[in-house]
Amino acid sequence: MCTHINRVNSTGHKSMISHHKKSEDMISLEGLPADHFLFASESVGEGHPDKVCDQLSDAVLDACLVQDPHAKVACETAAKSNIVMAFGEITMKGKVNIEKTLRDTLREIGYDSKEKGIDSDKCSIVINVDEQQQEIASAVHIGKKEEELCAGDQGHMFGYATDEWDKETLFPLSHYLASHLCLKLAELRKTGEVSWLRPDCKSQVTVEYVKQKDNSIKPLRVFNVLISTQHDDKVTQEEIQKVLVEKVVKSVIPANLLDEKTVYYLSLIHISEPTRPLYISYAVFCLKKKKKKK
Repeated sequence: MCTHINRVNSTGHKSMISHHKKSEDMISLEGLPADHFLFASESVGEGHPDKVCDQLSDAVLDACLVQDPHAKVACETAAKSNIVMAFGEITMKGKVNIEKTLRDTLREIGYDSKEKGIDSDKCSIVINVDEQQQEIASAVHIGKKEEELCAGDQGHMFGYATDEWDKETLFPLSHYLASHLCLKLAELRKTGEVSWLRPDCKSQVTVEYVKQKDNSIKPLRVFNVLISTQHDDKVTQEEIQKVLVEKVVKSVIPANLLDEKTVYYLSLIHISEPTRPLYISYAVFCLKKKKKKK
């Protein structure tokens, strides 16, 4: 696993709007109409280092709030190659077994052996948590009226609801599909239907949109899809491709969003460093490059 540090309010999702860039190694965007644009969303699975740290911090926060609904918790976590660190400031009534909370959460995610990156029962746990500094507490909440309470930290994020493709989920289509690809991988792994899957995974879906005359936007098709998933070292490339296509992509992305221009690319990367046993596969769906007219 790579080193990541995440706060309790981190989302684990990213979105981006594609700009036209010319490169021989990039998917060709030539011929994309002026009123069309691409919007991509990335999502990570529960075993991805980003999300692992999110869940560890969240678990500590939840445990504190169970003991004391008014607990003041600023907890951060970092994870790297069979070691987890939790550090920050917590002020609360009661006590929380932070180490047990961290190990239970890792086990629930699926990290139960060193071969997977972290062994929930045997990994090193480093905890450095103090109480909130008195100066900060006094400035933020102690002795304050409700209307005078301040935030102990600040953050900026954006989000929106959209009915671009349905009236219920209200998520951008790219975000919905990317998230559900990772959820499907987790389902296949946890039910045991695909035994070689491991917890770490990531997906990205790019959707082609058209801007209509009334300025509303409409998703037309999935432009490309990327899936990366951790797996054991016994599975073949052919098996990975078959499962990702038949059991993941086809069960999540509606067939009408994938057209005849979509092609499959699959490469297998083995990283077998002693401190980082990691096997990742990338399945990419993208448009074929258009041949330049002579």
